[in-house]
Amino acid sequence: MIQRTLPLVLALTLLISAQAVSVSPLTPAEALESFETGIGNTVDLVASEPLVESPCAMAFDERGLLYIAENRGYPHGPKEGEPPVGRIALLRDLNRDQQMDSRVTFADGLTFPNGVMPWRDGLIVTCAPDVLFLRDTDGDGRADERRVLLTGFDTAKSTQLRVNAPLLGPDGWIWLASGLSGGKISNPEHPEYGTLDLKTDVRFHPESGRFEAVDGRSQFGHSFDDFGQRFICMNRIQVQHVVMPSSALERNPLLAFSDTVQNCPEIIPNALLRGGGGAARIFPISKNVTTADSHAGTFSAACAVTIRASSAFSCEPTGNLIHEDQLMRIGGTFAAMPRRGEKEFLASRDDWFRPVFLAGGPDGALYVCDMYRKVIEHPDYLPEEVRKHTDMEAGKDMGRIWRIRNKAHVSGQVRFEDSVAPESLLSHLDSGNEWERQTAFRLLVQRVGELTPQILEAAAGKAQTSPAQAAILMLADQTNSMSKRLTADAMSDRDPSVRALTIRLAPSKIPLDMLMDPDPHVRFHSALVLGTFAGDGTTTALAEIARKDGGDRWTRAAILSSAANAEEALTRALIRENYVPDLTLLRDLGRIIGRRTQGPARGEQLDALLRESERQPSVGVALAAGFADSPSGLPESPAVSSVLQQSVNLAGDAAQPTARVLAIELLGSAKLEVSKAPLLAALESGELELQLAAARSLARVPEPEAAETLIKPDGWPSYAPAVRDTILSALSSRPPTIKVLLAAVEKQELPANAIDTLRRQQWMKHSDPDIRERATKLFAQPSDTTQQQALAEAKQSLTLAPVSSNGREVFGRLCASCHRFERAGHPVGPDLFDIRNQSKENILLHLVAPEHEIAPGFAAYMLEFKDGRMLAGVIASETADSITLRQPGGLEETIPRAGVATLTASPTSLMPPGLQRAMTPQELADLLSYLRGEQ
Repeated sequence: MIQRTLPLVLALTLLISAQAVSVSPLTPAEALESFETGIGNTVDLVASEPLVESPCAMAFDERGLLYIAENRGYPHGPKEGEPPVGRIALLRDLNRDQQMDSRVTFADGLTFPNGVMPWRDGLIVTCAPDVLFLRDTDGDGRADERRVLLTGFDTAKSTQLRVNAPLLGPDGWIWLASGLSGGKISNPEHPEYGTLDLKTDVRFHPESGRFEAVDGRSQFGHSFDDFGQRFICMNRIQVQHVVMPSSALERNPLLAFSDTVQNCPEIIPNALLRGGGGAARIFPISKNVTTADSHAGTFSAACAVTIRASSAFSCEPTGNLIHEDQLMRIGGTFAAMPRRGEKEFLASRDDWFRPVFLAGGPDGALYVCDMYRKVIEHPDYLPEEVRKHTDMEAGKDMGRIWRIRNKAHVSGQVRFEDSVAPESLLSHLDSGNEWERQTAFRLLVQRVGELTPQILEAAAGKAQTSPAQAAILMLADQTNSMSKRLTADAMSDRDPSVRALTIRLAPSKIPLDMLMDPDPHVRFHSALVLGTFAGDGTTTALAEIARKDGGDRWTRAAILSSAANAEEALTRALIRENYVPDLTLLRDLGRIIGRRTQGPARGEQLDALLRESERQPSVGVALAAGFADSPSGLPESPAVSSVLQQSVNLAGDAAQPTARVLAIELLGSAKLEVSKAPLLAALESGELELQLAAARSLARVPEPEAAETLIKPDGWPSYAPAVRDTILSALSSRPPTIKVLLAAVEKQELPANAIDTLRRQQWMKHSDPDIRERATKLFAQPSDTTQQQALAEAKQSLTLAPVSSNGREVFGRLCASCHRFERAGHPVGPDLFDIRNQSKENILLHLVAPEHEIAPGFAAYMLEFKDGRMLAGVIASETADSITLRQPGGLEETIPRAGVATLTASPTSLMPPGLQRAMTPQELADLLSYLRGEQ
């Protein structure tokens, strides 16, 4: 198979195809006809060119005026000597017909403005390297005041990847998405605050000007729900939840857990992408394609995540659609499930429709920024040959604003008067109009000094909805007004989201017994704050939460974080009764205890815990597995020898699946004479989880025979791709086992193509001269003399003048059965879009000697059924119960494991060697030109 040597560039905020189908744009009226939306919804045009051009962000102020960030200079910016053309437009609906009919250029001379937020009587605008405050002081609609609030945001990378989306947080600070670019941030008005080397997202206080890094790293857009939970997005993951602060994890430096963000949607693995990187499904109705065909049918440009009630909306400009997920609480975090099955919230048949931003409006509807371009992808992400023939300017003078509303929902345009009293503003927090609530909250934050505890307590007593209660709690927190009465009432609220928010805001005011909530989501937040409590009751409370929720990874991390320096007491509390708690939690506790204690005391400590758990063998195995995973390893003692013997028995106990895996992991610390039989049985079981655990354990056993066992010629071909990769990763971690791998390749017991490009390069640059020299000899060139000669002959085609258009026919005749390229062919082998970044010499190498290197995940497998049938192909996916094989021609067949007799990897590629012989030299030259994108 033709192998890609460069990874797909996934860091795209606004990813679209360079080969869009529609040659000409549609008029606004035609575009309106191209939409499909959910039952009960309707789409209206709010504004279009020339009133608005290249809109990429928007916001309504309290008077109902619409501000648009126009990224007119995208993607290149002005030529040398020319002024920047980015603008902020102010649109008005003068005749109140819900269509904009007046435009004023509020600010111009901007490079790449990409975010706007009303604040006081002006706007906060993101325009890297700066965050600006713009204000119109004389009432002519144009900003005549311009202040730099923050500066130093990176501008060296793509103009897509820049700081964006100023957003008012529940704490009264302004939160910014970093756009993945970071920078060295400072406040020019307050140099005393110093400089921040930004690697994540950031927040700043609009009054004091203070700023600090925050957890999460969003690409374009982010959102808070009604209860202060923050959601971000990446180009392939449309909604991510920032679950917990890294500061909480830092309480326990021995905790091997660093995650703060959860991917909420179901991720569909994609074997066509390097590393199998997946994304959530989408269902476009346009004919557009992504930059790489392998992205088709999944998110590749997710942006502008927007939370409204229990829904998460996300733009997908690649697929010309807006997606809606339902958010459901799962333990400490959320899962996102498609709200409409295989239908999108809004989809268009117009390939130029590029939704990039969403915002609520004064009427309660959802407004859409449609950048409306043929090509939005930054040229940096296109191969050089494609750039030459791509019109990056088409549509840059166009743009539309759409409104999506429910037909049955009739709402007037809400406006806020300048003189409205705080009590009146607080009443707006009960509105069912999202924009009305959020705008009232912003106006209250701007007047937070007027909010007394009495006003807030009175408002809480009158509030009818959970969002209103939550907003009042947030305001009370900002004014240090979280009284015991307010806290107690909130902890009695029927909505668990209100109770969870209260725990986050005022943990010190909540009695310990109130933290034992009936809702698991609330208990997660209880576990997280218990680390700030003192006394024996804390351990008891953590143990109670652990018994109920130890199986949830986020709650488990919160428990371990809060149990810093009290892990042994927590462990004893969990095993004191004849009750088997979550074994993964016990393994993690054992790991931390084993790391915290050094010297002879480690053995004594583990022996004591093992004696306490004698009646529960699985508990002892879990604790010992944790100890074994600490740097000092597993201590030796009679009790340890006994638990190792118990692990031999548990390794074959199918009735205890978690204990079985932990037992297999523990056997990696036993002598080979003890562990060999059960680990080999697990490796040959055909059960993926057991195989992976056994592979990792055998790789840890110090005897060389263990590593050799993993790659024996009679075993290696039968391993699934995930097992083979686990074996290679484990054996590549230490020089002695790298040499075992090299020796197997030298003896031709292990196919050379099993070693991927990255490992080859690492070994050829290894500090050990023996590894370096042997790897260079094995992997630098095809070892077969005949292939070397064939490669030299094929290179003669490079001297011919190619005709790229003729290469399409050659591709269809010889390559399309296993490769997809420019919508032609079948995705059996790797996606070929990135091949345009390779040299023709490198492409020739993979044509002549396809088995020289096989991309990870694309090894050919022979599958023999128990009824005697046989199939050949690549493994598209596998589960514990079935295997899906993708065959030449793209045909997929899913086979129950119960019907499989043998599954054997072939040492050769599905692609036949010497494919160049099926072409004339001219045809070969034409094919290479076509694959490179030449015209």
